Amino acid sequence: MPAKVFYAYAHADERFRQELEMHLSPLRRQGLIAEWHDRQIRPGADWKRVLDEQLNTASVILLLISPDFLASDYLGIETQRALERHSEENIHVIPILLRPVDLQRTPFAHLQILPRNSIAITSWVSQDEAFREVAQDIRLLIEGQNLELSAPPSSLPAEATAHAHSSLPPSPGVPQTGPHVKVVQMAGTVEGSMSGVRIGTVKKGVLHVEQEATEAKKMMGVKAGSVQGGDIFVRQNVGTVNESGEVTGMSTDELG
Repeated sequence: MPAKVFYAYAHADERFRQELEMHLSPLRRQGLIAEWHDRQIRPGADWKRVLDEQLNTASVILLLISPDFLASDYLGIETQRALERHSEENIHVIPILLRPVDLQRTPFAHLQILPRNSIAITSWVSQDEAFREVAQDIRLLIEGQNLELSAPPSSLPAEATAHAHSSLPPSPGVPQTGPHVKVVQMAGTVEGSMSGVRIGTVKKGVLHVEQEATEAKKMMGVKAGSVQGGDIFVRQNVGTVNESGEVTGMSTDELG
């Protein structure tokens, strides 16, 4: 039986909802999801009754976050109901950051947001890449892999999550092992160097590293000792590397 996916969004963001639908179309064609949004309400229907019925029966609720979303009183009501069902029925409520907003003190601030680096989709160089990452996380959730999308974000402190382009970078990572290793480093300006993270061993799964810097004299990448039976995704975006500095990417000893 397909998972019922409910889109909660502001009409000003309809084009983004349509874009996300296109990226999720493989799941729809395979019968893994059945999507619903308010544009499917038929003329003459009791729209509030229909909307409430769909909201109360969905197993995955996508909150498409933007300034227009936060400004809507009715979407605030939808969000509250979704969060009630999340706590009572253990359904999945996934905030998706479309456009930049201040996430602090929002009712869904405790949930893992997508994209996982908490950078709004409109702020990405490639919005297709952002939607691809979002769709990939939703696919893994639908397929039953435990990505803990409903858990609080753990890869960045709260301040770095809310302000992706802070002038101070998060502390460098430490060696980690596990099926899913996620490292994110973002910095506005770095006077000295921006050091990456060294991963000791990833036995199986995905190693996903992102590094973004606006200005840095030296930016070091990531070194993976051994990755067996998994995938490695590395992305480095650098605005400026000053004074003959260097950008060092990723070195690997062994890929199993």
